[in-house]
Amino acid sequence: MRREFGRFASGLLLLLLLWPQSAQAQLLLNFNPAGQSGTQGTTLTFNATLENIGTDPIFPVFLNGAEASLTGNGLMLDTSPFFQNAPLSLNSGETWTGDIFTVAIAPTALPGNYTGSFTVVGGPDDMTQNDLVTQNFQVTVLPATSVPAPGALVTALVGIMSATAEGLRRRRK
Repeated sequence: MRREFGRFASGLLLLLLLWPQSAQAQLLLNFNPAGQSGTQGTTLTFNATLENIGTDPIFPVFLNGAEASLTGNGLMLDTSPFFQNAPLSLNSGETWTGDIFTVAIAPTALPGNYTGSFTVVGGPDDMTQNDLVTQNFQVTVLPATSVPAPGALVTALVGIMSATAEGLRRRRK
């Protein structure tokens, strides 16, 4: 009986020691697309696909959080879409696609290219906070284009019509 208990305890200890390694997922993160452009005063929504390419059919990978960074003044990154949309976990071979963050471009943001990164954290249980995957993305702030006000267009047309009418009137004399 002691011998059987010893084997059971040894097997249980071995399982506990190996479990965290076996539960490690191989997570892929692909943006759809990885670069987006917008003008001042707009908000960009980044969409991505997460895929657990791990081979362990028993243990899922838990998606416990996200971290993100973005360079540039006037750019505000919001990761709340990840927490609202992403599943709690992914089983081996499972994929999920959805919105994961937004970038608000302030009216004062300078035109240019800005690079950021997005990291999914999690692991073999709902408490682990390991970095699972990191992917870079790019935001391009475009210069605001000047569009003439509708009133300016009307004024220009009235001016052209007046000049044409004056030219016709002088011709008739």
